[in-house]
Amino acid sequence: MAFGLLGADVTVLDLSDVQLERDRQGAAHHGLAVTAIQGDMRDLSIFRADTFDVVWQVYSINFVPSVGPVFREVARVLKPGGIYFVQFANPFVHSIDEDAWDGRAYPLKDLYQDGEDLSQRFPHWDVAQPDGSQARLTSPHEFRHTLSMVLNTLVLDGFILLGLWEWMRADDNPEPGSWAHFTQVGPPYISTFWRLEKMITGSVIANG
Repeated sequence: MAFGLLGADVTVLDLSDVQLERDRQGAAHHGLAVTAIQGDMRDLSIFRADTFDVVWQVYSINFVPSVGPVFREVARVLKPGGIYFVQFANPFVHSIDEDAWDGRAYPLKDLYQDGEDLSQRFPHWDVAQPDGSQARLTSPHEFRHTLSMVLNTLVLDGFILLGLWEWMRADDNPEPGSWAHFTQVGPPYISTFWRLEKMITGSVIANG
């Protein structure tokens, strides 16, 4: 809703019809006009090329097995000079179980592999409920994407990195083994800003 409140023309694309309905409700609450479309992030063919000034993608890229199709589609629909915000899991932390504190460390385990389906190792998610209880749900398919794969694929698709930030839970004295402590040992999320520099085809003269 923040972009709409700032006066932007907002389009929301999501695979979940439940999430889209919540987006519509939020927009209606603020008196905003938002276009909500159900679709797959790997196929943005519903949009023409050079349509958007900004693409804002919070944590979702890890729910597809390969980043390539998504980044290519984003590059196609962004205008030249457009901004892409994309957030993804720290792939090194995907080798650590936050509940595995042994009194000294959170041991790394398993191989560092791009495209690994993490639901094989973490089959359940414990999700906090509004009443404070925990519900154990079957985890979705979530995939590890190595740092080199994410960054190099974006560069090859014409993006220039503007900044990178690692997320940690703020806590001056976190309890060892707690979520806040774990995030300060291994930041679980990485946020990046990119600018699209589309290539201009034509003749080239090289002097040298």
